Amino acid sequence: MDRNDKVIARLRALRPATVLQVGEVGCGDGARCRLWAARGHQVYGVDQDPARIAAARRDDAGVLFDLASASALPWPDRSMDLCLVHGALAQGPEWPRRLAELVRVLKPGGVLYLAGGHWRPELLHSAGAALSGPRASPLAFKRA
Repeated sequence: MDRNDKVIARLRALRPATVLQVGEVGCGDGARCRLWAARGHQVYGVDQDPARIAAARRDDAGVLFDLASASALPWPDRSMDLCLVHGALAQGPEWPRRLAELVRVLKPGGVLYLAGGHWRPELLHSAGAALSGPRASPLAFKRA
């Protein structure tokens, strides 16, 4: 069982939906998005690099890719069961806004999965009571 399967198993314990709504922020060429889509989930990917989104869109795996900033996600409020965030997105002054956007799009009981990078606990705590979970990387937080 790989790491994605472990995350899916944990999510299914929290939310027994057959198909999860998965959003990946900073999706790059969409490789991880396609892995989730291959497992039968509805997947959405965003990246702010036009070349990466163009590359992601070349391989139609049923994933919906958008050119967007992590600070202004194109998804409706409370629409995602799982949001995946990788590394560099936790850097810089925009992180509190990005975190607020991630919380906004998560369904109640949804999971924010932070992988890689150097997560600063004081920035993660800025989401307040909206998230609960561990404070070590990789991190998975459940939305209240």
